[in-house]
Amino acid sequence: MFDVMVDASRANLRLQEMPDEVRDALIVAVTLAAGELQGTAQSKASGDLLQVRTGRFVRSIKAGIRTGKTSVTGRVY
Repeated sequence: MFDVMVDASRANLRLQEMPDEVRDALIVAVTLAAGELQGTAQSKASGDLLQVRTGRFVRSIKAGIRTGKTSVTGRVY
């Protein structure tokens, strides 16, 4: 497992102060990135790297998005 961290300490705007269009675009970008990472993980688990036996492991790889006042987080687990 690995984590991707983005250092946002230099950002002058807070997420809650951004226009709705920017926030919506950020949510779309994070959703697409999480989906792409999920697809890559499932691909690696289904033959590229591991041999499939039952498919349970591949089906267990999920992606999710969380949004809060000050954050948009994508997670593949």
